[in-house]
Amino acid sequence: MNIPMRIFFSLFLGLVLLCPAHLDALERCVLLYFLDNDCPDCKKLNTSYLPELSKKYGTRLEIVKRDTEKTADFEAMMAFEAEYGIKPQDVPEIYSTHGVIWKPKDTKAAGWKVETFAKELNALIEKELVSKTSGSHGTFFDAYLKAGTTGVSAAESIIRNNVRTYHFILGAAVAGTAVSLLELACTGQVYLPTVLFIIGARGLELKAFILLVGYNLAFIAPLVAVLVLFWFGTGDKRLSAWLQKQGAMIKFAMGILFIALAILLWYFG
Repeated sequence: MNIPMRIFFSLFLGLVLLCPAHLDALERCVLLYFLDNDCPDCKKLNTSYLPELSKKYGTRLEIVKRDTEKTADFEAMMAFEAEYGIKPQDVPEIYSTHGVIWKPKDTKAAGWKVETFAKELNALIEKELVSKTSGSHGTFFDAYLKAGTTGVSAAESIIRNNVRTYHFILGAAVAGTAVSLLELACTGQVYLPTVLFIIGARGLELKAFILLVGYNLAFIAPLVAVLVLFWFGTGDKRLSAWLQKQGAMIKFAMGILFIALAILLWYFG
């Protein structure tokens, strides 16, 4: 790729990443609604309040319903209660990535009313839309919606109980080798000829070697950073939530970086 094309490509990427459309997260709220078709409060919620909310928010609101009379959906509700740190309650229960609202088992003692529940539901929706990012339970929530099951937790349990450290090391080595061989067809088109050129060059060995080392360090630095974060206890949920929260600033910084690269290519090219 010649210098003018590199400048154009860098400027294009920078402007795209700085575009306001990319800085704004999708204003959309997805709720998971556990109910019982024989529950009077659920029926009242379905007929009197949910239609109003659907009309108010339109396509920005999606409500995924699960019938707890089905064993799989009831078990899913218990898994969500454990994930969100609440004691087993009664339906209706409605979850978002940021929180949950529920009907307590002792409604008289709690002074619970379906009207109050509807107001709390509206507040939950507003919180989801205003935040524009997924909450701390986003990974668990999204995994369930995509897979239709909370089997992710069961898989994690199996891995933790049966897989040892050397299994991870061996698996990472095998996977890394396989990925490297597969990517060689793409990255090797530039990298391999460059290495061969350096081997045969005279007088450029040190400079070329330093540039290659810098290229490789820049390539693996993000991976090393993620590894260090996980090593010191930063979980995937916390990291994912931080990345989503800082997504606009990250894209903004990348846009500035690409524009700076275009300027450097133009100045030194």
